[in-house]
This record gives sequence, C-alpha cells and structure tokens, in this order.
Amino acid sequence: MSHDVQKIIDNSNGFVQLENRTYHCAEDILVSRPIVLQGCPSTKLLFAPNKGLRFENASKSTVKQLKIAGTGTHGQLLGIGTNGNSCAKILFEQVEIAGGFRNMWIQKSLSLLFVRCTFKDATGSEVVKFAGGPDATHGVDNAEFLSCNFGSHENPQATVLLMDGKVHGVKFINCPFLFGMHGIVLDRSNPNWQKPKCISIIGGGFENSFGNGLRLLHGDDIRLDTMYLSTDGKMDGIYMASAFEGRLKVANSIIRGNGRDGIRAAGGRLTVTGCDIINNGGRTTGDGIRLENNARDFVITGNFLGEGPDGTNKQRYGLVNNVGSEHGWVYGNRFRGNIKAAFGGSKSNSEYFAGNQRV
Repeated sequence: MSHDVQKIIDNSNGFVQLENRTYHCAEDILVSRPIVLQGCPSTKLLFAPNKGLRFENASKSTVKQLKIAGTGTHGQLLGIGTNGNSCAKILFEQVEIAGGFRNMWIQKSLSLLFVRCTFKDATGSEVVKFAGGPDATHGVDNAEFLSCNFGSHENPQATVLLMDGKVHGVKFINCPFLFGMHGIVLDRSNPNWQKPKCISIIGGGFENSFGNGLRLLHGDDIRLDTMYLSTDGKMDGIYMASAFEGRLKVANSIIRGNGRDGIRAAGGRLTVTGCDIINNGGRTTGDGIRLENNARDFVITGNFLGEGPDGTNKQRYGLVNNVGSEHGWVYGNRFRGNIKAAFGGSKSNSEYFAGNQRV
C-alpha cells in the first residue's frame, strides 16, 4: 500500500487528495518536491515499525487533515530535512501524529508553520526533536506553532520537546505541553554547535510533567508570556542551569503548584513581571523564585508571590536570593508570607528591595 501512496505522489501534478480511510504503509513515503497533500477527517497513514513520512527538498508544500501513526524502536514518523536537504515554507494543518519512537524530527529547515496539529505518545526519549547535529546541515530557523497540542501521556520518561543545537526563531502560540518528564528542554549537546535562541511561548502552558516544565541548559532570548505552568513531580516549574548564560523573560503568567521551586535560576539572566507565583513546593521544600549563586542579573517586579487563593500553600519563601543585591532589583511586588534574601553587595537593602508590600 505504501508503494501505491508513493506512486500517487510521484505521478501527481502537485496535488494529492487521499481517501477517507487507513493506508497501511510498509515503507517510508518520500516527498521531494513541492506538493499539496490533502486528506479527509479520517485519513490515516499507518506505518510499519520505524517507517514514516519524509520531506526532503520539498519546499512550499502543504499537508492538511492527515493522521500519522506507527510504532518503532528508532526513527520518527515525520522527518523534515533529516538527510541534510533543506525544506522551507511548509504548512502543516490539522495533522495528528501518534506513536512511533519519535513523532517528529525537524532538521535543516526554514519557515515552517504548524496549525492545530497534535503530537503525542512517542516511545523514545522525546516526542518532538529539533536540530541535534552540526549547524549547517541540521539547523532549524523560524518555525511557528499555532494552537498545537504536545503530550507524552503514555511515556512518563520522555521529554515532550527537545531543542538541541541551532534552533533560532521558534514561536509557540496557545500550545499546551502535557505529561512526560520535561515539557521543553533547550540544550547544546556539542559545544561546537550554536545554542537555541529567540524562543517565544505565548499562551498555553505546561502541566502534569514529572520533571521541569521548562528546562534551560543552554540558550538565549527565551520569552514566556500569558501562560500557565504546573508540574506533578519533585522538580521546579522553570529551571535555569548554572551553564545557562542567556536571558529568560517571564510575564503575565501563573506559576503554581510545582513540586519544588516555581522558578530556580542557577544561572542566566532573569526578568519576571506581572506573574502569580503561588503554592509551589508541593512535593519537596521549595520557594516561589530561588536565585542561586551563578545567576547573573535579575529584575523581579509587579508580581504576587506566596499563598494563592486556592489550594494548599507549601511554598516556603516567596523569594530566596543567594546572589547579592548588586545583581538586580526587586520592587513593586506583593508578598504573602516570608522573604529570604542574601542582600550583600554595594547597594543598600532599601535600594535593592524597594516598593514591595507584605500582605
């Protein structure tokens, strides 16, 4: 049957309408030129183990109303530019991917758009992966996800989305990241690769993961706005590793009920404005925001930290500052409960910690 689908694609004039049924695919299906691949509400490509749909040199393609499913011990159900052949300006709309060792791996690509797509239940170490190789052949530039769902309901050890290496200019709008170990991980597993940067997460949020909602090991210019973050394990909602040297800006968000700290900054530069950071420390001793010694600069303003209006508050302190006041500012916040700070440095306590209110 996969030979039939491949033949339809190869012999088409650039438009393929698949029937409203399941296609059993024993081999990979390769798209290597611009094409419109249109399914119906119940069109499914069911792949044999370790097989999937591949896009190589298929710029300006469109895929709509398609379900992709399968199993495997390696590989991915949807691969984009994974053989080093660039793909640009591809639209995926109402595509559902379920199962496989990995749902999707995006490598050499530019300007991808995903609208109302679903990624779930891979058996490998991550559900979706970006880059993961040398910059020139594996980098990802500019991808946008609108109202897409990401989840790892069946595999609590999987990272839902991993960005490893050169991943630049990716935006998620109204996208939830559910279950699994970590929601999103930014990393650079080879020191010669570029690091992920210019990543925006607007709306949606993170829930039910057993690790960190957002785990920043390497990267820069990360922005979170108007989102919700809650985790189920014993770890922090947001974790910035000591090796992280970039900037994270969090605004207008709710960070509540995480297992340890709402935000733990062991490195990097942190700005938090207009957020409710409440009822954290649910599984182990934790705080609202914890600034560790390698954090470099911070601005914390206009937030509510402490006990929230619902649930049981186990948050020990709204703020723990182990960095020293010369590295940043805390002003205009409302604290319900305690504040613990190692002020130190050249600024006076009042200069560093001004205009805050305990309620």
